[in-house]
Amino acid sequence: MGRRCTPPRRRSGRFTSVTATLAELYVKQGLIGRAREIYRRLAEQGDAQAVKRLSELPSSGPGIEVLQRLLERVQSRRGKD
Repeated sequence: MGRRCTPPRRRSGRFTSVTATLAELYVKQGLIGRAREIYRRLAEQGDAQAVKRLSELPSSGPGIEVLQRLLERVQSRRGKD
């Protein structure tokens, strides 16, 4: 089994780049939530590029709305049975 590592918390250029790179890998894999979490942490540390990238990431809003409508339909059908 692989070991699980927590991302470094230092803000030196080297660690920030590695962390931002990991976030971009997550974006390319479609794991926007994980990427957003990394960029949020970087933004909290004052990284202006992370703040900018956070604003560029696609919103999860429309996807959630679709799922909520689906859930409502399923719940209404169960109530009719």
